[in-house]
Amino acid sequence: MLSTIIAAMLPLVVVFVLGYAAGWRRDFNGEQVGILNRMVMLYAFPLSLFVGIARMPRTILAGQLPLAASVFGIMCVSFGVS
Repeated sequence: MLSTIIAAMLPLVVVFVLGYAAGWRRDFNGEQVGILNRMVMLYAFPLSLFVGIARMPRTILAGQLPLAASVFGIMCVSFGVS
């Protein structure tokens, strides 16, 4: 299970490290860094997580159903309270 999470998040970490290295070398200005961060957080990261979940066997996903339901319930309650 942990290896699946790491495999899904590894591209994000690599992009952040490359972005940090590019900023250190001053290859990008502040505006370009903001655009790159937005692209990674809005597109690359969610798609990477989706692919990681889609590759997971159905039996593992079915075993996590109670946890998912409780997290969903807690999120709905906290939304309602706020």
